Amino acid sequence: MPKIHNCHFSDLARRIAVFVQLAAVCAFADAQSRLELVPAVNQSVGAFSLGLGSAASLETYLSPSEYAGPYVSGEYEHLSLKDTDGFFPYRLLYLNFGTGFLENHVGTSTSMHVMAHGYYSWLHQLVSGPVWESMLGISALADVGGMMKSSNSNNPATAQVQLSSGATFDNVLHFRIGKLPMAAKGTLNLPLLGLGFAPDHDQFYWNLVSQGGVSNDIYVVTPFSAQTFQARFALDVPVKGRVVQLGYDFYLMRNRLGGNFSGLVHSYATIGLVHRFEKLKWK
Repeated sequence: MPKIHNCHFSDLARRIAVFVQLAAVCAFADAQSRLELVPAVNQSVGAFSLGLGSAASLETYLSPSEYAGPYVSGEYEHLSLKDTDGFFPYRLLYLNFGTGFLENHVGTSTSMHVMAHGYYSWLHQLVSGPVWESMLGISALADVGGMMKSSNSNNPATAQVQLSSGATFDNVLHFRIGKLPMAAKGTLNLPLLGLGFAPDHDQFYWNLVSQGGVSNDIYVVTPFSAQTFQARFALDVPVKGRVVQLGYDFYLMRNRLGGNFSGLVHSYATIGLVHRFEKLKWK
């Protein structure tokens, strides 16, 4: 007869397994004590944050040059639920405006950079549990900005415009440290199809205005011709009756449109407050 071998945990392995289970029980918050960041019907959750970090840009309009410097921003995010009808009942609005003064890598030219993002998403809830909440949906995205250079550039102004449709993936992970309920958030905005503005090589901006050729510099944007995405991460912590949000934002826009290569990166930390609105009056 074949022998049956019993497998026993060693005392050390058993202690480790028990410790891991107890840590999981203590760390993850239950539904009664967690931060409610996903609204119920006729509710909404909003967060306003300020950001400070850096920006970098590469432009190849006649005079290739890299610019980098500090970047500040303000952003507002609003998630709401009017009713549960439909496949995409949740609405997520994201607005951001930032500015910074950048300098080229040889220190011969500076540039004032401004950028605005406006995203509106229709979301479907994939997961609704006491620990993890997840939503996925479609989005309308607008990224508009520009750079105004002080000197040493054939084009003193560079425009960055992209209008697109895409996908949004939003997640909330609930946990607890001691008796303090906390939440980690992660949101990804990914443009998939749209239109972008990019002048051809050796084409001056003043020629576009004087000759009326702007329509010829509008191109179809896809993940193959222009790689763009924004990722936002945040840690929500209750402090004296309020919820403080500590976050990190990363934005990338790069393309090969109009015979040029351009790149733009924003990377900054954020701090803000989360507000919950109850029983909204919907029109």
